[in-house]
Amino acid sequence: KRKIPKPNGKVGRPGQGGYNLEDQLGWGRDGFKNLKRFMKKAVRKHLDPTKCRSLQNRRALETMNKTVSNGRGTEFPDLDDFEGCWPVQDLVLLQLK
Repeated sequence: KRKIPKPNGKVGRPGQGGYNLEDQLGWGRDGFKNLKRFMKKAVRKHLDPTKCRSLQNRRALETMNKTVSNGRGTEFPDLDDFEGCWPVQDLVLLQLK
């Protein structure tokens, strides 16, 4: 099955050539809110909120990806449909700004 590629531009910047993550996921407002809430907790548990994404421990980022989207009974198995799990990376980026 072909995975959904990441859109062009930066997340959270739809008026400046970027895109709206909620729209791109297509899960509706409640689905997006649930993912966002889950990600906020995961970021606090696995990452250092005082550092930007590029300075985070690589293993911690990988662990978070697996926790959220391993496609086998996780809370969000549909994330496995996205190339490189880019929605998770986008939410991490938005949480750490």
